Amino acid sequence: YTPVAPLDSVTISGRIPRVAYNPAKSRPIMAEFARRWPGIELLPLENMTGEEVASALATSLVYLDLGAHPGKDRMPREAAAMGSVVLVANRGAAANGVDVPIPPAHKIDVGPDIVQNAKRALDRVFADPAAALEAQADYRARIPRERDVFDAEVRRVFVEGLEGDDGAVPTA
Repeated sequence: YTPVAPLDSVTISGRIPRVAYNPAKSRPIMAEFARRWPGIELLPLENMTGEEVASALATSLVYLDLGAHPGKDRMPREAAAMGSVVLVANRGAAANGVDVPIPPAHKIDVGPDIVQNAKRALDRVFADPAAALEAQADYRARIPRERDVFDAEVRRVFVEGLEGDDGAVPTA
């Protein structure tokens, strides 16, 4: 679960048309992105306190994560809770609708050119940011309930002995 205090109200109003990102996950890809499109404001989330990261995400229009997704990552959920539109590389845990339940249009194909594909997705968000934000309303609504869901899943498996109730689709 993500221990964040989501914003009570999320709107596009007052957001800066910039892209926040985690350079620890995607520095080389974002360096290429910056080289190709120097006019797009990029904000690396590094050397910041937790409060500074929350403020950056609460004022940035987009959080872009082009790195690997070995599991249900925290930063995209924090970004969504703070009202940024989340765009992720469509790989690893982000490639399924359980770990990162955002619209397919917000999941960026990694090939043949992830940087170009990211720019296309970003252009769609910038063209209609209100629609992009609304498309992630269900994702944002899930985040504050994650602790309760986690506790219930642990209880079902380890206390009640029930297995196979984790929301994943079985692979036969």
